Amino acid sequence: MFRVALSKCQRTKAFSTMRQNVPAVGAWGDLAKCSRAVRIGDVVRVAGTCAPGDTARDQMNAIFSVIEPALKECGASLDDIVATRLFAADISNDWEELGAAHAEILGETRPVCTLVGGNLLMPWMKVEVEVEAVVNTRTLVSFDHI
Repeated sequence: MFRVALSKCQRTKAFSTMRQNVPAVGAWGDLAKCSRAVRIGDVVRVAGTCAPGDTARDQMNAIFSVIEPALKECGASLDDIVATRLFAADISNDWEELGAAHAEILGETRPVCTLVGGNLLMPWMKVEVEVEAVVNTRTLVSFDHI
């Protein structure tokens, strides 16, 4: 068994951090008993999210209309997003549209962004998005000069 020695201060901090769950609503949330979002400390993670729409851009807008209230319930906003992961069903055809939608939605927040191609659960799904946010942060470096 692997054990880690923590100082009293580290143990107190680790065990005093509250966890907040925002339930996932729908068939998958019921089946998997998972959350839409979880906040621990200043970190908020939002599960992979899909939403209907005719185009990849439409789906991105619909997805962020699900993600934004989950972030808000955890005390975060789109401005607090530090990382996004996009899973695209047809990456070679949709990458530009997805990138443009990402830029329109998140603007100058400029999170790190990973785009991965793969099969999604249902045929109508063009993209699934997962985000991570950190609240109570300040921008240390501006990208305006680049």
